[in-house]
Amino acid sequence: MNYVIHKSDGDITLDIRRPNENDFDAYCKFIQQIATETCFTFHYVGEPEINRARQLELWAAPHRYTVAAFDGDVMVGYTCLYATNPGHPYLGHNGGLHTYILQKYTGVGLGTRLHELHAAHVKDLGIKRISVNVHADNVANLALLHKQGFITESVARGRYFVNGEYVDCCNLVKWYE
Repeated sequence: MNYVIHKSDGDITLDIRRPNENDFDAYCKFIQQIATETCFTFHYVGEPEINRARQLELWAAPHRYTVAAFDGDVMVGYTCLYATNPGHPYLGHNGGLHTYILQKYTGVGLGTRLHELHAAHVKDLGIKRISVNVHADNVANLALLHKQGFITESVARGRYFVNGEYVDCCNLVKWYE
């Protein structure tokens, strides 16, 4: 599916779709760039190499819905909705969400569009409650999630250690009927 973002220096048409095995190298480059651009991720510069077989397995897993945005052959956005305990009688309704967007593509509605795509798949995955952990100083992501109906459920003091400082983590949740 094509998605047009409007930037001051011209429009960009992105291809938003489910990643496949041909996208693995683009994904690895994307994760390395995300780790370089921001500390608002659990990925970090110098982390161990991503296991190709495991990543392809995750993309194909029936309890996950993953989409990526591409500018040509470059991955520029990535998001994954997943059931955290699929089939569990007490916890099977819980889900999680990860979203990453390269800085050059933030602030133009891409995050909103990626999250809208998940809304159509929450029920298919058996999810009623989505939980997201966000650095407390990641103002843009907190605003996006609040705009989409997530509420702050708790704050974990000093959960992250970034650049020599402890950073709080906000746990946001959204309930789906």
